[in-house]
Amino acid sequence: MRQAFFLLFTMVAGTALYGQAFGDRGWAFDAEQYDARFPDMWHWAQAGVQCGIPGPDDFSVVDTLRPGEDLQDAIDNAAEQGGGILLLLPGVYPIHETLYLKDSIILRGASRSKVVLSNQLRGPFFSSPFDNITGIRFHNIRWAGLEDLTVKYEAVDFQPVDYDYFDYPWQKKTFRNNPGEDFQLYVTQVTFDHARNSWIRNCQILDSGTDPILVLESEHISITKTRVDGAYNKGGRGNGYFNIEQNSRYVLLAEDTVRAIRHLAIQSGAKYNVLISNYLEVDVNFHNGDGGHNLVEGNIIRIPEWHSWHCFSRGVPKHHRPPGPGNLLLNNYTQYKTRIPGKREKITEYGDSIIYTTVIPADTVEAWGQPHVVHEYGPLDLEQMSHRHQVYEMNPFWDDRKSVLPVEAAPPHAKTLYPVVYRGAAARCW
Repeated sequence: MRQAFFLLFTMVAGTALYGQAFGDRGWAFDAEQYDARFPDMWHWAQAGVQCGIPGPDDFSVVDTLRPGEDLQDAIDNAAEQGGGILLLLPGVYPIHETLYLKDSIILRGASRSKVVLSNQLRGPFFSSPFDNITGIRFHNIRWAGLEDLTVKYEAVDFQPVDYDYFDYPWQKKTFRNNPGEDFQLYVTQVTFDHARNSWIRNCQILDSGTDPILVLESEHISITKTRVDGAYNKGGRGNGYFNIEQNSRYVLLAEDTVRAIRHLAIQSGAKYNVLISNYLEVDVNFHNGDGGHNLVEGNIIRIPEWHSWHCFSRGVPKHHRPPGPGNLLLNNYTQYKTRIPGKREKITEYGDSIIYTTVIPADTVEAWGQPHVVHEYGPLDLEQMSHRHQVYEMNPFWDDRKSVLPVEAAPPHAKTLYPVVYRGAAARCW
């Protein structure tokens, strides 16, 4: 007899096994896990900051800042001295002009929840993402990062449309632009453009004006252990996206939580990017002509009733190009509009693990690619998420309505397409 059970979501794939999060220093390519039938594994192992995100003591603190001090001046001065860590003490730091990071500058908060960069910018819609007004910009720089802080959009006195219930009914107003008839909220929180070896680690990106994060023409970017939550503009014309596009390559998203936006999108030539061990309440959308050869592995994807797209989606054929070839999906756990009863428990502060505990009827649980097979689970772990380790590919053609197709090849011999192992100080840098 099918019974309801507590399903414990714990995104600790990296930390539980190795004591370090994916993307940190110490990870290396593992030849024993490599399977020559999937040659892109070599590229996927290189995703993220080369050699890993620097450790907490790899850069020196060059200045300690308090609310009211000029962040851009501090960044410029530190850059002239060769870079380093700018440590922000608890408080609110208003942003009235775009904050430009510089080479080898790390903006680190003393506490993720108590250091808030308050984005006060306003701006109109631009058709090109490069023109978007943005709060923080990584423009043509190297070895820069945001760590242990919150970026929150606070230019208006009302909240974006969002719901605390998974089973809240779909409403047209959810995915519209210009809330409150305000046409000046098209502001991105963080933009990487022509950046390399830069990162966001252990941050919160909250209530964006439009896109929370844009990655444009950039390589070897890591966004890890970060919460992305909410956007005001989530309507058409490319708004409310966590967006990897414009030929960006080797971007790593690991152990992030993403919810209440329009899409997590991979598009416009993006190639060799990796999404692994994330908790998502939005679709992964191969939206418009990505470059193919991207990997989505070991993620939990739960689509609320009020979200408009399936777990893995493509753009509308009339207006978009199909996905590129070789976008592979492995060992992802998915739920699509299951009308889960009861209010989802909110998490106000995230530690190394991201834990959601919810009562879910067993007959709502399904594996991606096997929607008619019911799986009754106890505590969830990656082995139970594997479902025989079947590999799937995003369909690169419009001649079949199915977005996802099974790959005929047998599963990879190590049951993963992300062949890395934690070796600590002995890790060989790429």
